[in-house]
Amino acid sequence: MKVIFLDIDGVMNSVADRFSFTIETDLHFHVLKSIVDATGAKIVLSSSWRMSHYNFVNDRLKQFGMELLDRTPVFHRPCVQRGEEIKYWLEHTEQHIDGFVILDDEADMCEYKYTHLVKTNPLIGLRTPWAVEAIRILNGELGSYEADRRNDFTL
Repeated sequence: MKVIFLDIDGVMNSVADRFSFTIETDLHFHVLKSIVDATGAKIVLSSSWRMSHYNFVNDRLKQFGMELLDRTPVFHRPCVQRGEEIKYWLEHTEQHIDGFVILDDEADMCEYKYTHLVKTNPLIGLRTPWAVEAIRILNGELGSYEADRRNDFTL
């Protein structure tokens, strides 16, 4: 199984839509759907939204033919990086994981920062160039040079 670890703020909403609490910009959902359709990946919510808005996010995803598989755990201790929560989920899931990508506007992903992170621009949210990159990561198509350099581009 392939997994998308999904952040909300800066990915599914952005400064351009005033970080909409209703995640009102459909464009981001269409772009995410293109990743899911191209890879068959399942979505795990890694955003802080997983604590109080899980069902809302899931309902919004269902409007586009997607749904959440799960959410990462919440560690209640200081200075926890999101990458640690993702690592814990990966190490404790009963699913066989063939590949994963992290869609986030932050870089606190521990050892996954250069290999699995697609860092979006929070000014505009998830767009096609990042979707292409996510698909390539999920399909194992990035070489080591590309993996080291891929976060250097901007829109």
